[in-house]
Amino acid sequence: MRPTPIELGATTVAVLVHDGPVADLDQAYGTLGTLVAERRIGGPGPIREHYLTETSTEVCWPVTTGTTR
Repeated sequence: MRPTPIELGATTVAVLVHDGPVADLDQAYGTLGTLVAERRIGGPGPIREHYLTETSTEVCWPVTTGTTR
């Protein structure tokens, strides 16, 4: 089966760059998710991952653009 590209709409995200093995990526999700939850800025849409290199990944968590704490 061939991958099919899709276009995702623009969104505002909080970004954390994880430098390390993909096996440890869950730690980046936990750290960023905690920050977003504590500030109550979570927004709609999917969390995205951008693979920058073999050992560097951006985790992009949707956030609202309203007032933060």
